[in-house]
Amino acid sequence: MSNHNHPPPHVPKFTDGIKPEWEPRVPPGKIQQVYRDAAIGLVDDALIMDVGTRLFLRCKSILIASEATLGRAACLRCETIIPHTRDKRQRICCPTCAWQTTWGDYFHTLD
Repeated sequence: MSNHNHPPPHVPKFTDGIKPEWEPRVPPGKIQQVYRDAAIGLVDDALIMDVGTRLFLRCKSILIASEATLGRAACLRCETIIPHTRDKRQRICCPTCAWQTTWGDYFHTLD
């Protein structure tokens, strides 16, 4: 009797090695520098753009990760939403491009 939730041993954890990568936290020192500069009237456009971009990407990662934990994982190849049951043994497969992994492997990237 076979279990259809587990791939054969030769199937990689993530199709084509494409796995979730989450944006890191914005270094607090960069955010503090924006506020320090603003307090004395300095405008560092490059710093503001850097911090703003990092904050945007971090927030986007958090939203994508949150949706995934609620049963709606985003395909990393084409961004199609893949519904799943949150059973870590479940194989999630994109109906659009066939990218796949298990929910457990996807979930463990959130650590």
